[in-house]
Amino acid sequence: QGYLQDPKVSLSIEKYRPFFILGEVRSPGRYNFQENMNVLEAIALAEGFTYRANEKDIEILRKIGQRPQYFIANQTTSIMPGDVVTIKERFF
Repeated sequence: QGYLQDPKVSLSIEKYRPFFILGEVRSPGRYNFQENMNVLEAIALAEGFTYRANEKDIEILRKIGQRPQYFIANQTTSIMPGDVVTIKERFF
């Protein structure tokens, strides 16, 4: 009566939201997300660390539900679409 029984549906994502990388990288900005990307790969897209970068002080701002949350990351942490990755400055 107008309802499908046991439908088969497939879905493919055409384009992901971008991610952003800020702070002590050579080219901060907006970049296209790629599946299975980690922080180190994102830094490579941004042309690497600056000489002032603290390579171990990385923070990610991620929106979970309706709430943005900050968390500490490392170079192997996975990136998600919409993330804002910040590479902090080291102190001499």
